[in-house]
Amino acid sequence: MLGVRIPPGLPNRDAIEAAEGEEEYKMIKRFFESISEFFKDVKSELSKVTFPSRSETIGSTTVVIVFTLIISFFLAIVDLILVRLLRLVV
Repeated sequence: MLGVRIPPGLPNRDAIEAAEGEEEYKMIKRFFESISEFFKDVKSELSKVTFPSRSETIGSTTVVIVFTLIISFFLAIVDLILVRLLRLVV
């Protein structure tokens, strides 16, 4: 027909509102499905975790405390030396 194209008719308002409502429903459904999937993944990953035994925890804590004490004494000595050097200079 002479190459003339007739555009399709516009959808009526009810059809648009129904489609928007359906789209919102799908979006909300996907949101809750993704939350559910997240918690399933968290549960799966937590089942793979191995927690340290009591003796391992006590040993690691002891190492951290001893190391902290050693570093604090070292820094106290360095601070004392620097303060005395500054008093000599000033």
